[in-house]
Amino acid sequence: MCPRCGGLLVLEFADDGWFDGWCQLWRCVNCSHRTDPIMERNRQRNQAIAQLVADAEAHLQLCSRSVADVPR
Repeated sequence: MCPRCGGLLVLEFADDGWFDGWCQLWRCVNCSHRTDPIMERNRQRNQAIAQLVADAEAHLQLCSRSVADVPR
């Protein structure tokens, strides 16, 4: 299933543009979105990093509120 539109993915071979070789990728028949295992792995890694950053920012906001609430 296409991660962008939910459409049907078909296997396609394409010139990789780097090593004068061919690579396998998946192309959506609806929106033409293309993905391959390396792009998917990088996308998942970037999402995980973004989630870690968001969690850290939320934790810092909670900590700063806690410190501000402490009477002096």
